Amino acid sequence: MPAHGGAVSGYAVPRLPLLSPPLGASVPEPAGDPVRADDSAGAAGPAGALDVAPVCAAAASPTPDGFGAPRWEVSDGSFTGPGFQPVPGSDPDLPAGPDGATGASYGSSYGSSYTPPPTGSYTTADPDPSLPPPPPPPPPQDTLPPRPAAPVDPLGPRLIQESLAVVAPRADAVLSHFYALLFIERPDLRSMFPPMMDAQRDRLLAALLRLGASAGDPESQRGFLRQLGRDHRKYGVLAEHYAAVGVALIGALARFSRDRWNEATQEAWLGLYSWASRVMIEAAEEDAMVSPPWWDARIIVHERRGPDIAILTVAPDRPLPYRPGQHVTVETPWWPRVWRHYSIANAPRPDNLLELHVRAVPAGWVSQALVHRARVGDHLRLGPARGALVMRGESLRRALCVAGGTGLAPIKALVEHMAQRQLAHDAHVFIGARRTSELYDLRALSQMAEMYSWLHVVPAVSEDLSFSGARGTLPDVLARYGDWRDHDVYISGSSAMVSATRLRLTGELGVEPGRLLTESLDAVSQGDRLLEAR
Repeated sequence: MPAHGGAVSGYAVPRLPLLSPPLGASVPEPAGDPVRADDSAGAAGPAGALDVAPVCAAAASPTPDGFGAPRWEVSDGSFTGPGFQPVPGSDPDLPAGPDGATGASYGSSYGSSYTPPPTGSYTTADPDPSLPPPPPPPPPQDTLPPRPAAPVDPLGPRLIQESLAVVAPRADAVLSHFYALLFIERPDLRSMFPPMMDAQRDRLLAALLRLGASAGDPESQRGFLRQLGRDHRKYGVLAEHYAAVGVALIGALARFSRDRWNEATQEAWLGLYSWASRVMIEAAEEDAMVSPPWWDARIIVHERRGPDIAILTVAPDRPLPYRPGQHVTVETPWWPRVWRHYSIANAPRPDNLLELHVRAVPAGWVSQALVHRARVGDHLRLGPARGALVMRGESLRRALCVAGGTGLAPIKALVEHMAQRQLAHDAHVFIGARRTSELYDLRALSQMAEMYSWLHVVPAVSEDLSFSGARGTLPDVLARYGDWRDHDVYISGSSAMVSATRLRLTGELGVEPGRLLTESLDAVSQGDRLLEAR
């Protein structure tokens, strides 16, 4: 089966007869979906935010490292296909976790000692004969398929939006039926999905609402769809899977649209979905030419900073490109196929190490594992860097950085970048917490302030009367400290803090909105952000 990376031309959902199954038809629900217990509530996201899970996933057997997707290796910077077989068993040189398991139980391409490979000098493991052969090399740029054009039927957008309005009151049932149809047709795909399917349903609903609401101008969603296509690569999604998803989607919409479903509505949905699929496939193929779907990484430092916070330093198996302020998605061997976002807390370094700040949230599968279970030597997977909380340009500037909780991670990376590039004429960093004990990385920022005269660090505590420094909420403290109208502003923290700080700065304090870049840590998930965008 061709993986993303080979050209796919002429893709479309197969022509279907008009689908109108009786509402009384019985379709079993997928079994074994527990009530959601994830990192969404109160999560520090992107540290803790949910990733955009795939609409479909590859049919691959879990490998001995506990991760359920085929590995990819590179040679001379280009992909050669699946060729890595994880090392089974345990490594006695690595410390055991609380359950006795070691990180090496999940396999590694570099064993118990790690030396970051030099940039551009990667090797390919011996191919696994049980896996399909690698895809053919991508065609030259001038022979790639033409950019897919959006559907132009003038009646299509109205028909799509009318059908969405009909099924919206029963959205949960529609999505359950969709997954039932998909897994009945392709039961091999179920094992590749996250265990908590209700969160997956939320994200699919959000994506459908966004795409349907923009049916009159589908080109406006090209960037969103391209990002989805790139993100799906780490799940092992194949181009051929989009057709199966399309058939299940049309079947579910038809069943719950009742008498509003007709041939014209079906054709409108087929046209929109076929175009969207081609956009995602195209983006995934282009991304495969320059980037792996994920990076394997080993934890080399695990430091607890209180009962629910840990700072991890991880060593990727190859350089992971990113800009200061961005985040990566993380998958653990304890919860395969469950990815969470965590901001990188350092600027790029010659040794390619990444620092991650993690707060364990109640019932947070990944965050609890990273804080309380992970140990030095354990292995993780990292997705490509994403995020827009990055510096605009490389000119000298005045900067105001505001961080709440583990929102300090991207702010710390930005400050390091300013120091490395000598970009700051003057920078103030305000770090907020409820209690003094929650200022978990204040020492590192204070040490930087001692080294750089242009850096001023102000910790602020809102609920600890014994604190000798600034007291109050971050918006109140900012209002007392000075005039910020000529500063570039970076804000990272809870959505409540980010919203309140933004309103205070752009209102009473007169900062132009265009000077602000913000990232809400508990925006919960990409799906939630899509719902807000309707």
